[in-house]
Amino acid sequence: MKYLGDFLRCENYGLLHEFCGISQLVPLPPVSLKIGQPRDRLLKTFKFFLKGFEKIMTNEELVALGKRIEGRRKSLKMTMAELGSRIGVAASTIQRYEAGKISRPKYAVLCAMASAMAVSVKELTGETQATAASIKIPQNATPLDVSSMVNIPIIGKVAAGLSCYAEDYLEGYELEASEMIRSGFDYVYLRVRGDSMQPLIIENDLVLVRCQDVVENGDYGIVIIDGEDGVVKRIYMYRDKVELISENPYYPPRVFEGEECERVKIFGKVVEVKRKL
Repeated sequence: MKYLGDFLRCENYGLLHEFCGISQLVPLPPVSLKIGQPRDRLLKTFKFFLKGFEKIMTNEELVALGKRIEGRRKSLKMTMAELGSRIGVAASTIQRYEAGKISRPKYAVLCAMASAMAVSVKELTGETQATAASIKIPQNATPLDVSSMVNIPIIGKVAAGLSCYAEDYLEGYELEASEMIRSGFDYVYLRVRGDSMQPLIIENDLVLVRCQDVVENGDYGIVIIDGEDGVVKRIYMYRDKVELISENPYYPPRVFEGEECERVKIFGKVVEVKRKL
């Protein structure tokens, strides 16, 4: 394990952000660590380096930064309130960034903005210019229009007591078409572990989960059994019985009856599976 961010992400992702006072949506910059350092010292080291990532800019650079942020936001047809909501800041903070009124832009906020608008931090700060003229696009290719897409968090596992936004296990984000997202529900991508759902769903697939505690009989869903990590199963629920079915024939159905049904908690319904080769 090479970086402090990697270590703390594995140990407690949320603790780091709480300590540093930054949004939990922000990716961690690489900071070298020394194995064996006490946790408090590791956290202080990270906070020190994080301050070093704050950009010191001239007034002209601040104005240019603001225009790039505003231009990208408007190209996505996103309001200041929507962008602020995605990264955990007020709309007034977005307005100040776009107006060039933040004298020392925070690296953490720039990272969050870049992630929310599907660009790199360097593009926002003008260190690289990602223009159509500088990128060779094949003639038969169609540029992806991300204005109609939504950033969905990817989590490595689901555990009892965690909400859909389980930042401790956050791996990143995946774009999803807005028509797949039903209003009024939270969504996450869960990375599948194990082979119990093969051949339909295999290890490392991403399943799009709509967070809800009730599903229809025969639906695929994420269930938590005895407070352990959530797993994908086909679910059948009766008055005094819950039956969880695996696709892999080597895994027999799990049946819970009577009071045993309380051992099973539904985290959400699987609505899509993504697999990358």
